[in-house]
Amino acid sequence: MKEIKLFAVLLALCYIVSAGGFCIWYGIHSSRRGSSANVTINRINAEIAAAETEPAETISQRFESWRAEYPDCPDHIEFVPIDENSGNTFVMKGSGSSSVCAVRRGGRFVGAVQYESEARSDTAVTAVAAALMSLCFLLSGAFLIYIYRNVIKPFGELSEYPERLAREQTSQRLPESRSRYFGKYIWGMNMLADRLEDGRRRISRLEYERQTLIASIAHGVKTPVANIRLYASAVMTGLYPESRDAEIAAKIDANADKIGKMANDLLNSAATSVTDYEPDLNPFYLGELKTMIEKEFADRMEISRVPLRFITEGDKLVNSDRWGLFRVISQLIENALKYGDGGGISVELSYRDDEICIVVRNKGELLPEKELPYVFRSYWRGSNASEKDGSGIGLFVAHEIVKRLGGTILARRLEETSEMEFIICIGD
Repeated sequence: MKEIKLFAVLLALCYIVSAGGFCIWYGIHSSRRGSSANVTINRINAEIAAAETEPAETISQRFESWRAEYPDCPDHIEFVPIDENSGNTFVMKGSGSSSVCAVRRGGRFVGAVQYESEARSDTAVTAVAAALMSLCFLLSGAFLIYIYRNVIKPFGELSEYPERLAREQTSQRLPESRSRYFGKYIWGMNMLADRLEDGRRRISRLEYERQTLIASIAHGVKTPVANIRLYASAVMTGLYPESRDAEIAAKIDANADKIGKMANDLLNSAATSVTDYEPDLNPFYLGELKTMIEKEFADRMEISRVPLRFITEGDKLVNSDRWGLFRVISQLIENALKYGDGGGISVELSYRDDEICIVVRNKGELLPEKELPYVFRSYWRGSNASEKDGSGIGLFVAHEIVKRLGGTILARRLEETSEMEFIICIGD
């Protein structure tokens, strides 16, 4: 609100300064125009006095020439002779701006010339200028009120909602609005609130499942571990004859298998909980996906000086989950930035044989051929990741998203260009 008041004061000051500036300019302009008119009158009057013909005849002959020569030439010029014997009395009768100059010849006063100009429309100009400035002031004030009522005030009412969401202090959703400024924002905030609520419920469910799984595994592992320790102790103490060593080893191996199976179940459960994705299929143009990626990575690419090149074949309308594909491509670009050599990243978007085809390539160290079958496994990391941060889950998530979209993703190494290539094909 303080900003609004300050803006209103500044607007009023601007109006006052504009009005004052116009008045000053108009005064200077009028003064200059009056001076120019006086100079013109003096020149004409000197010419009349110096002419050999009678003043009235000179005026009649030269009037049109003066009008063409001098922009400030008076609209009417009249000579009034002075004759002491005639009894004539000169009376100035101008209705506009008039001036009277004496005419002398041979040192004798022979008459006077009246110069009369029609009144200028200065009042109209001033009124129009004042009206325009007033109109601008009113429009500015109306615009300010409109911005306050439709933007600033609603934003003030919405500004606390994200904090309440973050602190989990509200379950109430914002009322839907058709506002051209905040309608989509309100819709997005409500969607965020729903997602957060779903996330909280999912976390609660996963926590319950985790506790149950831990208890189950702890209980299940106790027996195999006890058996292994028992058999190992019996072997070490010579309780069983050597003829039974193979039998005891097989029992130890069977109990170890049970523990290994439980460990695998635990890892699979953890990996499954990481991939929280449900496809949301909608029609969109491939060009929109390109725009989303460019907007997301433009600043990072500029700062890191890594070229990002897009290759697109048309702008086909497809039916898929653009946010899911955005997530997959983003993960591949993140990996390219992490493991590439900075030589460049290319993303190819195309539609071929009723399939969405996405190809991401990056220059850098190539994975060994024998490691390629494992790149999409959960928690698996390649030999080039020993000094890089990561959990080995990113490509697994990308693989699961593509699979749920009904597509395939594969990785291969391009020896000739020293590039890693990831190919995604999803049926439309």
